[in-house]
Amino acid sequence: MRLPGKGEKGEKGEAVTTVDQPDLFVLCDGSFMDAKGVNGPPNLVVEIISPGSKKYDRKVKFGACQDGGVPEYWINQPRDKTV
Repeated sequence: MRLPGKGEKGEKGEAVTTVDQPDLFVLCDGSFMDAKGVNGPPNLVVEIISPGSKKYDRKVKFGACQDGGVPEYWINQPRDKTV
C-alpha cells in the first residue's frame, strides 16, 4: 500500500510515499490499483497486534494511515480478544 506523504520531497525531488504491508485491508475503489499494487488509501486497514509490533502498529502505521487518508484503522489484539 503506497500512501501519499505530506508534501515531502525525496533526494531526486520526487514525492515521498509511505509503503507498508497491512495485515488486512479493504479497497472498495479499484481505480487505486495499478501494476505495482495499491496506489492510494484503502477504505479499511486492520492490524493484528503481536508483542513485537505493538508500538510500531499503534504509532508508525497508524500515523501513516491517518496522514494518507485511510478512513478506518482497526487494531486486533488476539491475546485480549479485542478489536
